[in-house]
Amino acid sequence: EIRSSTLPFTSWVNSFVQKGAGTQYSDEWAPTLAFVQIPGEPRGRLAATWYDTRDGASTGSINVYGTMSTDDGANWATETRVTSGTGTPFVLTDLWLDYNGIAGSPIDGKFLAAWADTRAGGSARIWAGVLTP
Repeated sequence: EIRSSTLPFTSWVNSFVQKGAGTQYSDEWAPTLAFVQIPGEPRGRLAATWYDTRDGASTGSINVYGTMSTDDGANWATETRVTSGTGTPFVLTDLWLDYNGIAGSPIDGKFLAAWADTRAGGSARIWAGVLTP
C-alpha cells in the first residue's frame, strides 16, 4: 500500500501495487520509492522497487521487482522483474541487509535501481537495472 498527498498534505489517498498472478505466498521487503518530474509533463513519475521471493524455491532466493505510476500514485503499472538473475540476499550475522536504492532521470523518465546480493558467490556485489516507462 502506498499513501500519497499533495501540498499542504491535508488529505491522503491510498493506492495499491497489485501483485501478479501466482505470487500470493512470496515475501517482499525493503521498498524504495523515487519521484522524477519530466519537463512538459503535468505530473511526475513515481517508481517503486522491492526485494521479492516469488521466483525462488525458498525465501533465500530473491529478485528485485519494480513498478511505475504516472498519475501521482493513483494507479500502478504491472510490476516487472528488474534483476537479470536470481540472487541471495547479503546476510551478516543472520541479518538480511537491505542495500538498495533507486533514482530517476528527468531527461528520459527512466529509473535506475541498485541493490546488493551474493548471486556470484562470496561477498556481496552491487548490481543495477533500469526500470523504463
